[in-house]
Amino acid sequence: MNYENLSNTATPGALKKCPGCGAECDSKQNYCTACGTSLNVDQEKSDAFQNWDQNQQYTTQNPNEARLVVNENDLAYFICDNQVYYRNKFQKMRVTNSKISWNWAAFLFGNCWLVYRKMYGICAIVYSTNFVFSRLLPYPINLVFSLALWVCYGLFGNYVYMRHAENEIIYGKTMDDNSKKYYYIKKGGTSGRSIAVYLLLEFLFGFLFAFMKNMVKALI
Repeated sequence: MNYENLSNTATPGALKKCPGCGAECDSKQNYCTACGTSLNVDQEKSDAFQNWDQNQQYTTQNPNEARLVVNENDLAYFICDNQVYYRNKFQKMRVTNSKISWNWAAFLFGNCWLVYRKMYGICAIVYSTNFVFSRLLPYPINLVFSLALWVCYGLFGNYVYMRHAENEIIYGKTMDDNSKKYYYIKKGGTSGRSIAVYLLLEFLFGFLFAFMKNMVKALI
């Protein structure tokens, strides 16, 4: 996502502060050109952002990375869409040191939510595991397994996404500013196109599996 292209081309007007990074933006813009945050969030959410220290750094929950910190500005830039929701969830999990935080989008859409948030590797592992077990386990145990997996999406989706974001941000900290910005745009934000690709691949994979299964039965 190119944040510079998100702003309007209207004649500059009064300035207003971005609720995500604090940068001053034209009041006629819809998105901040610095971090991509929507400038049309309601006042309550805007106040919540302004009460945060945007330069705050926090220690990750991974004990092997206890000395590594994540900057809130980098986190906002990486999340991009719907960052108010996720930063609040992350903040609560860090304060309570909890891995459980309900996410309705993850619960309802599962793998589509994973690819939308560009967690492709995690999606591949979960999909493969569910595909194998749903066919190895007898009915209705396989159905119970699938339902349990969806519940896990809802319970641990925010934590998985937080760890994913932290790992990518920490990796980006080793780069120069321009490379880091490009890396966060590439790895962060959302991708609606990925959902379409995932659904197409899932359909093709299911079709291929059914075809091979029928071929084996015919040969036997």
